[in-house]
Amino acid sequence: MGQNLRRFIRMSADALHGYVEDQRVVILCSVNADGSVHAAPMWYVVVDDRICVTTMKKSQKATNLFRDPRLTWLIESGETYEELRGAQGRVQAEIVEDQEWLNSVAARTDLKYRGVAPSPERAAELETQMQKRIGLSIPLDGTVASWDHTLLAQQPG
Repeated sequence: MGQNLRRFIRMSADALHGYVEDQRVVILCSVNADGSVHAAPMWYVVVDDRICVTTMKKSQKATNLFRDPRLTWLIESGETYEELRGAQGRVQAEIVEDQEWLNSVAARTDLKYRGVAPSPERAAELETQMQKRIGLSIPLDGTVASWDHTLLAQQPG
């Protein structure tokens, strides 16, 4: 296998979107004021080909992104080399402060991770929480690298 395997393990656009939608944690990396990296694992949902999260307005990642919107995201999975899958993107994060958008993302996130739609009481609780939060809307296009080592088994030896 003297060929460049990177082209064989790159996910198609459809496979990438399906993979990102199916996973549960995205690592968001922003730049601290001193130039070091701040990495934070986050729950998320995918809406209109964008990774969407909410975070506290005064969180370190929010502080960093208000100052410098550059963001690297990473999603990965697999226990053995042959199972490794993942994607990483370098983007400009869009900060969203619209309460309706935040409420929608909170409800979708609650559904994804709890498995049931929020009750009216839970929805009201989420709306109250969103008043202290901002949203991050992260495009799945741009500079994205992906890998799916399960594809290696399909390549000629």
